[in-house]
Amino acid sequence: MSVLIDMNQAAQTSHPLPAAEVGNWHELSSIQRTIWFLYRMQPELQGGYNIAFAARVQPSLDAERFQRALDGLAARHPMLRASFGEFDGEPRQRIQSHASVPLAIHEVDSLDEAVLGPRVEADRARPFVLDAAPLIRASLYRDGSGTDVMLLAVDHLVCDGWSLWQILEELDHLLKLESGAPDSTELGLADAPSFLDHVSQQRAWLESPQGQRQFEYWKSALAESYPRLELPVDHLPDRALVKETRETLTVVLNPALTAGLRELTERHQGTMFATLLSSYFILLHRLTGQDQLAVGSPMPARGREWGSTLGNFTNPVVMRAQLDPQLSVSALLKQVQQTAWRALKNQSYPLVEIVERLNPVRADDGHPYFNALFVYQKARAASQTLGLMAHSKEVGEVDWGGARLSAYGRIQNTGGSGLDLLLEMAEVGDTVIVPLDYDSSKFERRTVERFLGYWQRLLEAMVADEQMAVGRLPMLPAAEREQVLRGWNQTQEALPLDRCVHELIEAQVRRDGAAAAVVEAGGVLSYAQLNAQANRLARRLRELGVGPDVRVALCAQRGSSMLTALLGIWKSGGAYVPLDPAYPQERLAHMLQDSEPAVLLVQGEQEAVRGLAGSGTVVLDLQDDASWRGLEDTDLPVAQTGVGPRHLAYVIYTSGSTGKPKGVMIEHRGLVNYGL
Repeated sequence: MSVLIDMNQAAQTSHPLPAAEVGNWHELSSIQRTIWFLYRMQPELQGGYNIAFAARVQPSLDAERFQRALDGLAARHPMLRASFGEFDGEPRQRIQSHASVPLAIHEVDSLDEAVLGPRVEADRARPFVLDAAPLIRASLYRDGSGTDVMLLAVDHLVCDGWSLWQILEELDHLLKLESGAPDSTELGLADAPSFLDHVSQQRAWLESPQGQRQFEYWKSALAESYPRLELPVDHLPDRALVKETRETLTVVLNPALTAGLRELTERHQGTMFATLLSSYFILLHRLTGQDQLAVGSPMPARGREWGSTLGNFTNPVVMRAQLDPQLSVSALLKQVQQTAWRALKNQSYPLVEIVERLNPVRADDGHPYFNALFVYQKARAASQTLGLMAHSKEVGEVDWGGARLSAYGRIQNTGGSGLDLLLEMAEVGDTVIVPLDYDSSKFERRTVERFLGYWQRLLEAMVADEQMAVGRLPMLPAAEREQVLRGWNQTQEALPLDRCVHELIEAQVRRDGAAAAVVEAGGVLSYAQLNAQANRLARRLRELGVGPDVRVALCAQRGSSMLTALLGIWKSGGAYVPLDPAYPQERLAHMLQDSEPAVLLVQGEQEAVRGLAGSGTVVLDLQDDASWRGLEDTDLPVAQTGVGPRHLAYVIYTSGSTGKPKGVMIEHRGLVNYGL
């Protein structure tokens, strides 16, 4: 059973806005316009862009108090009373005077994640009606045990990750107070500037000298085209048939490793952001083998002025690295720190505006500058809710609103859509929580588990030796390293070195003579047919004196005639000498003179080659000479031919680049060894 709590009857006092803002249409920010047009072009994606938070709450929340807290929150923040539509053909937003946040109470049989999780995720992904404020909702799932599962969902048009964090912190304060709609002095919070002020200032700032300077920085920084990351995927889905699906794996770095990373960072006078980003670059370099790497990294792009304003300020910046495998960890840290500092200094210019102005070439439907993302978050003050937002059970219980919160499952948020990988770092006190979000239509879970294992070993190696080259940092676990170095190199095999290749062909004929041996434009030749033709030719060669180690020169085009000739020569006991009809006359003459073949096999008109044969060489035309086609087609016994593994199989001539070509003699056992 589900009950919708409606507190519209309770008077809610919204924070005052200038009269021009309330109820009128206003422009969208750059990121809002991008999301709006994405919703219009691909409406099926809309719910997937909701930002959400889910947690267990104990004891159960008082529904009326929670409703008053939610409505008090909406009263404080205009974007929680925003709706969206079109005005004069352009996307616009407007702020309602009042808006009550929908709160649904669901009576369920079980709060178990395996049972309830899919329903919570479905509620998270349910699209909002954009022209009906507010674009935030809450749900409480109850099974009578005295514990709730709470879900908050907000459309990305009005909220970013920073804002969701702020929503949780303010609800904490609101729930602890007896009044449902306290003023800001009771909360100890100052009135925040309106997001609409930010939008109007952003349009003017983009045309300002400072905005132009930031654009020129990005124009220069992105001038060189970097290749898309070619990650080792398990599947290449056809997007016309297979929709993108996403899953997340989460690990927590052990305290000793975290401490080592902080010490490494301090020695280089850097930031944990740059150190962890460097490790991500190393992982991507080792996975792809690429030296030019680019990832996106979302920045709050707020500045101090907008720190307490709810809205979507997110601006991904492009982080690039040039990795030489011989580059030391220390040198890479310095490079990435400089890159990050410049990017952060110029983070205010919206990436969507950069893409629109530079119009970079897109390799596919993805982002033109990156297909992997790096997200770094650090808990403000002593807040532990970030750990819960990262869905880590390592955080334990968090005091919140007079109750206790604990982690509940993993709710998919918006950031990874359209990307292969999204590596997130949540630094909470002495703990670093790492969710890795991935496109599960491309990657199997076990593959991503390996990626996370590789990354943690790279971190350990970075801490252990910062002077080591990034291309030499140990990455594989012992078992996988053993498999790569030794397991996959156990290529020894018991080969039939006591037999010749033509005998192996005869064995195949006995097993399955009807199987296709040669497929060419003229048709298909089975193993039995090929073997029979070769037997006839072998008998003719025997008549011409061919036996063990006797050379037979062969000048023919690639095809069934050439294969028939090769097998026929071997079956007769002879060794073939390949002659390419494209070779210069001088080279062919030298090869014939040096190898002294008993027979020269040609195919059709090879007059130039025929004329080079010595007086002791018999010329036999594979195409026109019918002297062998009516002979017996059964196999010649070894006792008759006398050929064995240590007899000559062929003579191959070197290029002759340092003088005259030299013949190299290969025995049958050597041919079997490398041929099989």
